[in-house]
Amino acid sequence: MRENKPFVIFIDELDQCRPLYTIEYLERIKHIFGIERLVFVLSIDKKNLAKSIQSQYGNIDANNYLRRFIDLEFDFKNPGINKFCDVLCQNFKLNDILVSKEISVNEVHERGSYLFAMRTLATGFNLSLRQVEQIFIKLQIIFKTTEHRIVPKHLLVLALFGSLKSYDNNLYLGLINRRAEAKKAIKALIIAIKDDEFRGNELEDFKIEISAIIDTTTLSDNELDALIKQKEDELLTIDNKDSQEYLKLRYYIAILKYSPGDWDDYRYNQMTKAVIKKVDFADKFNFD
Repeated sequence: MRENKPFVIFIDELDQCRPLYTIEYLERIKHIFGIERLVFVLSIDKKNLAKSIQSQYGNIDANNYLRRFIDLEFDFKNPGINKFCDVLCQNFKLNDILVSKEISVNEVHERGSYLFAMRTLATGFNLSLRQVEQIFIKLQIIFKTTEHRIVPKHLLVLALFGSLKSYDNNLYLGLINRRAEAKKAIKALIIAIKDDEFRGNELEDFKIEISAIIDTTTLSDNELDALIKQKEDELLTIDNKDSQEYLKLRYYIAILKYSPGDWDDYRYNQMTKAVIKKVDFADKFNFD
């Protein structure tokens, strides 16, 4: 080392290592490399690091334990999820990829788009920035390898399934395997989403559409027709056609019936089956 000049070693993502390895590494830094002008800069998620420590030492005061090793702390504030999603979309050139495949991105920031869904679900599921980034990496893989015959609503389903799988893979598996308790739990998560940035009924409309996707996942055409008939019968029992109950149910039925463009009878039940295959394909890539 040059005289009077510090030698700085940067260590990133130590909190992502095995708990025992992490603790042993900290011990080595403290006791073996306690050399003058040798500086270690740790880029860590302190909450995750605290969990590693407690997994080895039990319910101790992790912050107090870390003071043995860390002399000075500086917190970097996370960017807002919405801004982070926008940056990832730009960095991975997702819209450019879609345009090159003649897939519409005119309403990419509007309700019902994949980016709108990613921003909303990432916030609602309280996903970490790392989880969000990995979802966007998988979206890029899927977008690059997909055929031209895809519509924006496929992308909405991709955003839902990708976010859900990252949040709780068991819930995702329960959904695609048609387990009623999984659907109920997912709907409860969607209903609980709150965001002050929405205009008018945007959030409620989004929740209705997501709820319809959940209900149609992997249904056969006959099963979907039966569901539509059931909901239309329920609609007839509502006397006040100006009530929120009536309007929401009517919108829900319209989503169940939705088929893009000239794609006869290609509805959300069929889209979900196609998207499940794409999600399975992207999962073959390991990002850990």
